Amino acid sequence: MQLKAPAIDRLVVGLDDLAADASVLGWATREAAVTQCAMRVLANRRSNLNEFLDDTVDARLLIVSTPLVPGSGRRTSCPIVIVRGAPRAQLRRIVVGVDGSNASATALGWAVAEAARHAAVVTVVHAWQQPAEDDRSLRGGDLRQADALCVADLAADLCELGPEPLIQRRAVHGPAADVLIAESADADLLVVGSRCSGYRTLQFGSVALATAERADSPVVVVHPRLLRSGTGDPGDTTRARRS
Repeated sequence: MQLKAPAIDRLVVGLDDLAADASVLGWATREAAVTQCAMRVLANRRSNLNEFLDDTVDARLLIVSTPLVPGSGRRTSCPIVIVRGAPRAQLRRIVVGVDGSNASATALGWAVAEAARHAAVVTVVHAWQQPAEDDRSLRGGDLRQADALCVADLAADLCELGPEPLIQRRAVHGPAADVLIAESADADLLVVGSRCSGYRTLQFGSVALATAERADSPVVVVHPRLLRSGTGDPGDTTRARRS
């Protein structure tokens, strides 16, 4: 008798009968091999979204080619990977966006755990913008950039997951979505937290949705309530190294 793999060690792959399905299957197959997870492939996920989301309840990851349709009024209960472009042969650089929120902290934890599995480098990116009209002095801009660097540093300091992956920090001027999309051009994976609000962003927050639709690399969207055992975020390992 064949034993069923534990539910939490399962990747769910959603196909749409699109040309991108081959890339989705390729990414999922590689991840299943690295994590030693079972893989469940579901076709025509848009035909019944509620049933499709039921299959993701106890999964480690949901892997798709396009953002989910929010018509069901539900969110998936696991991190979502949107496979954009041709997946790289190896995962060597993971970019994660941080802004000091619980959502970005969860995303950082997931990114570091994933980096440990793939021996990848994590680049922590915080986007910052010019001060308000009444504080556009050079000093004001310098302080805003310094604050951004502090956010990135604190994020790296708080991250104690994974067997010492290398963490780099960057503060980049510009709107968060635009900055992260630009960073994705040189990344093998982009990880963002989700702060959901409104109908169109039920599955993703506005920044996460923009990256899911426009990034040059695969994107992982992680919800803040998922910082627990079983979602790919080990919680009892050593502190990451910073550079």
